Amino acid sequence: MISRALVEVPKAVKTRLAFEPVTRVAGPITLRTDGDAGTGRYSNTQVGVQFHRGYETILYGREIRDAIYTASRCCGYHGGQHAVASAQAVEMACGLTPPPMAIAVRNLGLAAETIHAEAAHLVLMVGPDLCEQTVRANWPALWAAAEVAEAPHAAIHGSGTIGEIMYSLNPLTGKWYREAFNIARVPYTMYAIMFGKYPHPQGMVPGGVPTSVSTTAVHDYLIRLLSLVDPAKRVGTLLVDLIDFCLATVPELAQVGAAPANFIDSGQFDEPEGYNPSWEGLTARGAKRWAAPGVIVDGKLVTADLREIAEGVEESVDHSFYQPWKGAADPFSKQTSQAPELSTADRYSWSTTARWKGQSLETGAGARLWATALRGTMPANPLITAENGGIQLDLPEAALPRLVLEWKPPAVWNALERDRARLYAIVFNALVAANQVLKVLDLQKQGRRDVSVPYRAPKGARRGAGFAGDGMLGHWLITDKARIDNYQVVAPSTFNLGPGGPAEAAIDRTPFLGSVPSGVEALVALRSFDPCGNCASH
Repeated sequence: MISRALVEVPKAVKTRLAFEPVTRVAGPITLRTDGDAGTGRYSNTQVGVQFHRGYETILYGREIRDAIYTASRCCGYHGGQHAVASAQAVEMACGLTPPPMAIAVRNLGLAAETIHAEAAHLVLMVGPDLCEQTVRANWPALWAAAEVAEAPHAAIHGSGTIGEIMYSLNPLTGKWYREAFNIARVPYTMYAIMFGKYPHPQGMVPGGVPTSVSTTAVHDYLIRLLSLVDPAKRVGTLLVDLIDFCLATVPELAQVGAAPANFIDSGQFDEPEGYNPSWEGLTARGAKRWAAPGVIVDGKLVTADLREIAEGVEESVDHSFYQPWKGAADPFSKQTSQAPELSTADRYSWSTTARWKGQSLETGAGARLWATALRGTMPANPLITAENGGIQLDLPEAALPRLVLEWKPPAVWNALERDRARLYAIVFNALVAANQVLKVLDLQKQGRRDVSVPYRAPKGARRGAGFAGDGMLGHWLITDKARIDNYQVVAPSTFNLGPGGPAEAAIDRTPFLGSVPSGVEALVALRSFDPCGNCASH
């Protein structure tokens, strides 16, 4: 066990640190924080999203059918999620009920996209935070211990020591870093099989999907999905070994990115049968989702009712580059009017601030697993169970033996546990995809091959909302005579990265592990949130 050496300082000295940009794939983010030598922690953190594209205002006045293809451009990594959420909003406004085959096909596309986005972020963006180069330079005592520590699952992932694992994550040269590029291509193609192309799907229309799905296409998807089983076992055990070692060896790492168990999630993967597109139908739809919706406060489930969750979402622009609006704080009432001239010390981001009934809540992979575990039920299937306060994931035998992974809520929620949850969420999504393949094949066997219903333009003023993201993602629209009067997007990154949100608070709880603040721990905390600036400022 290694402890951070405490350095006595004659008086509190704060060092202002600025990182510009902190970028995921695209979407520059700024991180400004104080390293306080008096407390040994970071403080006064501001996370700012530094660009704006304006998809909400682009949609004002357009025909309602334009919403899906325009809104999907909010993000290149999560375009399918935005497209499905937008389609659901249009269908609610128009009163369209997609057939079961369309819902199952959407689930397959969403699963493939989420597998890719989560895996790419975990290995390519988070992996370097714990690679040999980073650890050796910033935490030399941790590196010295890693060089000689045996990896418990070496027989599965092939790295004999923790040090070898860290070497494998070095950018551009590490074995697993390089291999991740090849593996990431597989869910790309799975997505394109169902949604027509990657990114920004063409396979989405109001009322369903535009083309039928052949048995050959389903088999092509399944072959690629099965090819991911052994890599999932290898990278899963590799990262579990690494995270467990780091937390056991440097206890202070448990405080990096630490946060209370306060979460929100809309759930994902609708049950194809009995789909109700209405606002009132959100309650039943959410209850049958494979990934559960939920609001969790202090580790306890406040509500699992998707309609109640949607009704509690609020936005504010007190610290953002937008003009205030009159009226309620809900997305149906909010108006988007950018105002960069309002830039001040207190207004520093193009992301709005998202809340649920006034509460700051975190969303993402951890929120999804936590809500699903607390719900304690899953649709009948042989691969996923939710019981005893956790989620059990059964990876079947392939070249490697069968492996059962179990996720349970950790005692301390922090950056490394956020990363671990992302790993388990990838496996969860893959196993949902396997079950949805079986559903599509069963529908084909029954002859229920319809993939859409005819589009009917809404008459008069109507409202619609859709929720389909990897976290709390919602699209809200108001239409009048088939023209969009208002369109609002509240994305997972809006909840996490918005001014005064969970990311800033988690960094403010983070200690620096050396004698002087380098900012590396603050960056580790921020990246654990999957900081997608594209989604946060749309």
